[in-house]
This record gives sequence, structure tokens and C-alpha cells, in this order.
Amino acid sequence: MTLIECFDRKDLENLAGTLYLHPDKVILVGDEEGMSRAYDNLKAVIFQRSMKTRVELCDIAGMKISQIADELESLVRKNGDCVIDLTGGEEPVILAVGAVLERMGEHGPKVQKFDLNKDLAIDCDGDGKTVPCQPVKLTVREIVALHGGIVHPLAQMPEDASLQQVNQLWKYMGNKPTLWNKMLTILAQVEKRSEEKEMIEVSRHKLRSEIKDFAAKQEAFEELLFQFEKRGIITNRSNSEVYRYSYNSECYRYCTRKAGNLLELKVLLEAKNLYIDGQPFFDDCAMGVGIDWDGIVHGREEPVADTHNEMDVILT
Repeated sequence: MTLIECFDRKDLENLAGTLYLHPDKVILVGDEEGMSRAYDNLKAVIFQRSMKTRVELCDIAGMKISQIADELESLVRKNGDCVIDLTGGEEPVILAVGAVLERMGEHGPKVQKFDLNKDLAIDCDGDGKTVPCQPVKLTVREIVALHGGIVHPLAQMPEDASLQQVNQLWKYMGNKPTLWNKMLTILAQVEKRSEEKEMIEVSRHKLRSEIKDFAAKQEAFEELLFQFEKRGIITNRSNSEVYRYSYNSECYRYCTRKAGNLLELKVLLEAKNLYIDGQPFFDDCAMGVGIDWDGIVHGREEPVADTHNEMDVILT
């Protein structure tokens, strides 16, 4: 089946019919100059979904309505099984579709449009009846691709991460952000001096000689280790000369690696666990997202004005 898509400046309008109908081919009909970006973006989303749909362009720039109708009729006759999508589209193209229906009568194409808010397919060449469709759910990667960008994850959620684990830390420090940041600064100063990263092992003497005012920080650091051990976050084997401990999960290790990680992971897991009427409330949840908006990652040495954003958590 071939989908003839009336090109629209709104990116999602050009994608809706393809996601609902899974055509073998989609032909964007509009001004080629305006369609070139949409063409690349549409192909990027189709690629991410591993769909086999081919994308073609039909340039009608400068044509009169009667000429556009000729072009549309030619596409329908050439491709056979066709659906024309009126979800978007410029007014001259939509008028030309009406002319094609008038010309071809019962041999004309099926014409539909899609209500993306209500997930309905609306019949435009018959009695106007509506048919429910499966909701279109886009991932963060797909939404960015649809607008011409690419996503580079900056952070990967630990495989063993659970809300139960995160809440062990959140109950202790989640409502004390200033204290949490301060404690994690001390923790980082200690742990970077451990040669072994699985089992942290650092002598007290080394810390007192290398960290300014460590003696003043020591009591707070030992209280932190005590609270971590009490909550099952670490296994503590410290003695009077050496701090020696290991984290009991990669999740705990991740949350204590940087001050902001606990909040980001807490938000992400709360979002993933939010359901309404048995269905996930969010279509996608992503953490540590880096977006390059022109779709090309440039090196630091390249003289290119690039636009790049880093976002802690994105929920769609």
C-alpha cells in the first residue's frame, strides 16, 4: 500500500499516517524546498522503528490546483492501492485531493485523516465515520529525530536499579540536598584515593595528609558510612587504620558517584512506575540525554556553530 502524505510544516502531521498504516511507501506531496528536512527526519524515525517503508518526494511548487490534481491522479493510477492522508497539508493540495475524488469517482483513492489527540482515523471520502486507532507512542529518540536531532545517552541507568533501593538513600538524604551535596563531596575526595574501585580501601593517615581539614570532616564521613551500612547500602569492613567498604549494588554505587544522580534516578523510576488505568502514564522516560540538534556530532576542532543540550530526565 502507498500512502500519499499531504506535507505539513508540523513534523508530527507528516508522520501520523505512516505510524498508523505502516505503508510500503510514503510519498510526501508539497514544496520540495520545505520537504527536504521533513524527508530526512521521517526516514530517521522509520529507520529507528525498523520499518521497511520507502520515502519519496513529489514536488508541486508553483503548480495551480488543477495541475496538482493531475499530479495526484497520476500518483494514484501509477501506485494502485493508495491512501491519501489529510492529517496536515497546505490548502491548495487539500483542494486538489477533492478534485481527484470528483474526477475518479468510485475508482478514486481512499482518503483519511488522523486525530492524534483522540487516536481516531476519520474517513474523508465517504460518510465521515471514525475508527479507533492504536495510540501513537513516540520514544524520546524518535521525537528528537523527528525534529532533526540525534540523542546520545550520557548516563545509563544501572541494570539492578529499583525504586526500593533508591528510596533507601532518598529517605536518608533526599530532603536535605545541601547536606547531601556536601557529604558526596567528601565521599568523592575519599574514594578517588582508593586504587581499587570495587572495594574502597584508603588509610586514615593518607586522607589526613592529602585532604585539607580532613580531621574536621572525619566525624561526618564516618557517620555517613554508619548510615550507609545500617541501610544495607555498603558492607563496611573498616578498622582503626583503614576505611574499607564495598557497595552492595551498582545502583547504590551510581547514586553516590555524583550528587545529582540520586535525584535523577528517583524521578526516572517514579515516572516509570506511574500507571493510570493499568497503562504507563508516560510513553518514554530517559535519563542523562544529550541532544545534538543538527544530527551531526562535530569535533571540538571543527569551526561549526553547533547546538547541543544535555537534559537530566526527559518524560514524554
